[in-house]
Parts: sequence; C-alpha cells; structure tokens
Amino acid sequence: MWAALCTKQLNDKDITDSEHAVMDEYFFEMFIDGLPMWGYVGDDEEEDLIFNKYGKSRKHIYPHLHFSVASLFSQIVGVNVTTDHSKRHDISPSNPN
Repeated sequence: MWAALCTKQLNDKDITDSEHAVMDEYFFEMFIDGLPMWGYVGDDEEEDLIFNKYGKSRKHIYPHLHFSVASLFSQIVGVNVTTDHSKRHDISPSNPN
C-alpha cells in the first residue's frame, strides 16, 4: 500500500542543512513495535566524478521510503526500510553552464 505521510517544501536553509547531512553521512533511526530500522538520508556521487557531467559532487536526498513489516499471527517479528534510488531528489546547486 502506498501512502504519502507528509509534504514539505525545502527552503534554502533546509537544503544547505540537508547537503551537510549527506556529506556527513547522517542516517535516521525509526522503531516499529520496538524493532529498529536505519537508513541514510541521502547520498553523494563524489565517487562517480569520472561519469559526472557537472564535474563535481552531486548531493541527493531520499524522500520516498519503503517499509517492510513481517508478522507472525498478530506479532511483528521483523521490520526493514529501503530507499528508492530512482526517486531521489538532487539538492546540489544548479549547474552554472
């Protein structure tokens, strides 16, 4: 089941803060029924500079998360969260060219 949980328009400060969080490899932690899940807030294409047409690192955030919950009868026994690489948002400054 797909559901939007929230919407937020990022202002300039939010974008700058998000860029720093990506560069510093911040991650989030959530709990469902006491079971932990972790994931990175975004990624940095710094390692792909050879293939990067902008010639510098691009920063992305993951606004779409997929939650998997495993249950046995009425008890939750496993949880996982994944990101959708194809739906990430580029928060890097625009290419000046």
